[in-house]
Amino acid sequence: MWFSTQSTENDSFNAALPIAAEPPSAFPGGITAYLNALQQLWSQPTVCGSAPFQPQRIWVNSNINGVSDTHLNANIDAQFSLGRNVLVVPSYWIDSYYLHSLSPRMEMKGSYYRVGEQVPQWPLHGASVIVDVAEPRARFEWLLNAQYAPGNNWQNLPAYTVWNGGVVFKPRVGTLTFTLSNIFGVHTGLFSQNLGINPLPLIGGGTYAFPTMPLPPRGWSMTYEIPWSAHTKPAPPTAGGHTGETE
Repeated sequence: MWFSTQSTENDSFNAALPIAAEPPSAFPGGITAYLNALQQLWSQPTVCGSAPFQPQRIWVNSNINGVSDTHLNANIDAQFSLGRNVLVVPSYWIDSYYLHSLSPRMEMKGSYYRVGEQVPQWPLHGASVIVDVAEPRARFEWLLNAQYAPGNNWQNLPAYTVWNGGVVFKPRVGTLTFTLSNIFGVHTGLFSQNLGINPLPLIGGGTYAFPTMPLPPRGWSMTYEIPWSAHTKPAPPTAGGHTGETE
């Protein structure tokens, strides 16, 4: 188990700000010309087509100085056996990250940051467990892993659990390993979607939900490792007939 906390004054923070919070000098040609060019790209049939273009829904990543925050981490790990050949390793973590002061740009209409609340897209906690089952006589080892992610995650997905598994076989020579990831295909997909999950309240009214990012699809891999030891040639003898080694 470990625990750490850190409070920082005048810190640097990477924020997504409403485009109106950016200074005019940030856009060559001015913000109006930038929005016109962006709207032309948006309206192309292969991009967003007839979907309405909303400038108030545009955020710009910007590095903000002078922000005060508190970051608290805690992690609890355990390890125990079930019988002689089963090992269970659970883990639980907390990652509290909140702001206790904002810059004026982060308080503008359309911003979604709040003082004293968990930073958006920063999970507050999570958990995992590993189950390791060994069969020494059969030369097999079975592995199962579950990873839990809460809401407010960076993928903008609801809370989910991903299951992974694997088996290791050790024949007389080498090691054969087979692994399977995201066994049940949780939240997989080809494209990002706007599902309205985890809506964030905006300063000035209204909410906004970022598009969801799908998780990697179910996948598998197989490897076979063979031990190999390289033999080096002895050093050539020196002029005096010695090999160059000293005693």
